[in-house]
Amino acid sequence: EAGVTSLIKTPLDLGEIIREAVDLFLPSAENKRITLKTDIPKSPLIVRGDRSRLQRVVANLLDNAVKFTGPGGKIVIRAKAQDGRVEIEVSDTGIGINGADLPHIFESFYRVDRSRSTPGNGLGLSLARSLVRAHGGDITVRSSPGKGSSFTVSLSLSPQPA
Repeated sequence: EAGVTSLIKTPLDLGEIIREAVDLFLPSAENKRITLKTDIPKSPLIVRGDRSRLQRVVANLLDNAVKFTGPGGKIVIRAKAQDGRVEIEVSDTGIGINGADLPHIFESFYRVDRSRSTPGNGLGLSLARSLVRAHGGDITVRSSPGKGSSFTVSLSLSPQPA
């Protein structure tokens, strides 16, 4: 969390960041026979943010979705503007998260028992939450074991110049 305070915020298009991340993770998803779909408006979703930090948030969510979704599964990343905010949702048909683990998944070094055999150190979601909160936003999760997970990032839209 030490680097979170030194954000360099500029106006940027979250739709562009999402498209770039999808291009990066598409080969991994295809290798696992996972369908990766997007639902992003063509109009820009402008926020004031640190490009590399927000790229890291989106990449972390997509990486986890690919990692924990089995062959033949599906990942959908959506973005929408509503009420002065932009929401990014990454949903998958993966293994899901047990209800007892949900309150802890954003804690540093916390790993769900079923994920202990997969590479990782338990910092990704903690870092993602810290970065999103440093941007004045929030990240939430809904999940069902055996059915998948849905992570939602909410950030303030930047006012558009007239």
